[in-house]
Amino acid sequence: MKVLISIVLLFTAFSLVAQEEAALFQQGNEAFSNKKYQDAVTKYEAVVAKGVRSDELYYNLGNAYYKTNQLGKAIYNFELALLNNPSNKDAAFNLEIANAQLKDEIAVLPTFFLTEWWRGLRGVFSSTVWSVLALLALWLLVGGIAGWLLYADRGKKKRMFLLAVLGLLLSVLLFTLAGQRWADELDTGYAIILEKVRPLHSAPDGESAEILTLHEGTKVQLLGDLSGWHKVRLVNGEQGWLPREALGRIMR
Repeated sequence: MKVLISIVLLFTAFSLVAQEEAALFQQGNEAFSNKKYQDAVTKYEAVVAKGVRSDELYYNLGNAYYKTNQLGKAIYNFELALLNNPSNKDAAFNLEIANAQLKDEIAVLPTFFLTEWWRGLRGVFSSTVWSVLALLALWLLVGGIAGWLLYADRGKKKRMFLLAVLGLLLSVLLFTLAGQRWADELDTGYAIILEKVRPLHSAPDGESAEILTLHEGTKVQLLGDLSGWHKVRLVNGEQGWLPREALGRIMR
């Protein structure tokens, strides 16, 4: 009976928390509709602080930040919305609009075509779909091995052996895609500059030489971190250091 009461109380607590989060989200929507954009930001951020992660929440928060002229945080939240749901067309559209307003015009360094092809292939399906396909390929391997052991006919054994080899190669490829896609879904390895203006330093030290000046919304690739600083790479290949607090990491 005590266990049952504990379970009921726990369920009730979760229900109350969910109701509170839903109420805050709705208050944020109402504030946005009434053009009280900073109030909307406050309500949405309160929902995020409670551990809620959804593309709808990040999309709305991005819109609220956009309306308060906080371009960096708007772009950051649109990126998070797409990380949680890559098919969110509204977030993709608004991200494109926001990116068009960036102050930093950095020429994109061409990517090696095989790297670009592999990245595109990896993004075709979610990690779940890649994993299911990998398991199917694994069954091809098992079936091929079983057929090779059971059949006496030389021709059939050869075909089963080839099927097993195909299953092995496919399962390795598909499990690799699933693993890398899963890593992408958790942490893209990129971040958005959230501060209005931020110099890129030559070393993880505020007193080091400034390479160039960057502005909010610029996307950087994270290469490493040291003592509260991130080593980053720009799309043109330029590298430098930025303080951790200046960045919004695109991760779950």
